[in-house]
Amino acid sequence: MSESGVVVGGMQLKRVDLLGIRKRIGAALGQEKLRKYWDILKRFTQFKLSKIELDAHAIPVLGAENVPLHNELIRSIFQNAL
Repeated sequence: MSESGVVVGGMQLKRVDLLGIRKRIGAALGQEKLRKYWDILKRFTQFKLSKIELDAHAIPVLGAENVPLHNELIRSIFQNAL
């Protein structure tokens, strides 16, 4: 592993700035919706919500226009975990 990332399948994967994504989600949602979103995401990661339930709860809080930010966050968490 280099200082800036990891090599996977011959490709250099750089770490993603999760704080920057979190700030963008917070700016898009506002404090109250952000708190609800984190609670929903926490329950999902604790296996208390299924994927269908995650979608049913999170999309109304996020708004369809912010789903790409959520997807970016999830992909980035997995990328950083490599």
